[in-house]
Amino acid sequence: MIIKINLDELLTIFQDIIRIDKDVGPVVSTDINLNVLNDSEKIVFTLLTKKLTYLLGFASQETATVYEVQKDVKTKSAGALISMMIPEKLIQNIAAPGKKGEYRITDYGIDWVIKKVLPKLEKRNT
Repeated sequence: MIIKINLDELLTIFQDIIRIDKDVGPVVSTDINLNVLNDSEKIVFTLLTKKLTYLLGFASQETATVYEVQKDVKTKSAGALISMMIPEKLIQNIAAPGKKGEYRITDYGIDWVIKKVLPKLEKRNT
């Protein structure tokens, strides 16, 4: 199965979840309660925001290290969870020279976020 989603589609799909700050790029809306997500879902969502940051030109790469993900998600088990999601093809390990230990979301992972994670994200005020 080939899944391709372009930037405009992503921005439209996540328009109520992620806003674009002209200085820093994508920012998760303060109205969104990320605590409804488990750690695995938070990791994939974090990698999605990293990809958006890259696609919008606010970052030089779309990848993140385990340490960066661990810091954002605030879980010590990030490495183990990432390892479990690679065979599911949600995340890809970038093993190119100079990129060892860096991960990015796959197109399938983006589709998974849209179908499985997006419905869980609720506005705090509802």
